[in-house]
Amino acid sequence: MNRRQFIVMPAAAMAGPLFAADAEVPWQRKIRRLGQLNMTEHDPVVLNVEEWADYWASLKVDAVLVSVTGILAFYQTKVPFHRKGKFLGERDFFGDCCAAAKKRGLRVIARMSPDLNWQDAVEAHPSGSSATPKAMPSTTPRTPGCSQPACSPPT
Repeated sequence: MNRRQFIVMPAAAMAGPLFAADAEVPWQRKIRRLGQLNMTEHDPVVLNVEEWADYWASLKVDAVLVSVTGILAFYQTKVPFHRKGKFLGERDFFGDCCAAAKKRGLRVIARMSPDLNWQDAVEAHPSGSSATPKAMPSTTPRTPGCSQPACSPPT
């Protein structure tokens, strides 16, 4: 054995375990590029889900954040005080987006905005909300029934 063989041998011996360890790292720790779409109430009738998924796949994202809920649900909710958008109909828009993304090999992370609540939810659960009049002084006009500025009116 010469010195070059001697130097290369430890590196080759270490390479196997290093590459094998990489396979054990969870996908969440390998993310380098994310896509995100903040959905609006009318998106269930105007957004082409297949084109949306093609776009994110073309950017080679590791995962895409998909709105599942905020002030409105993008699925058929049965959660008390949680309203679905008036354009949702019977559609599971979140489910449609997930299926389109997964069909293209994209991982999906459900995006939520739990800080937004309707006034009836705040009144029923005041201790679980930061959206009380005392906690949220604002001169911004509010939609009747909503504890946040500029949200959609109740459906």
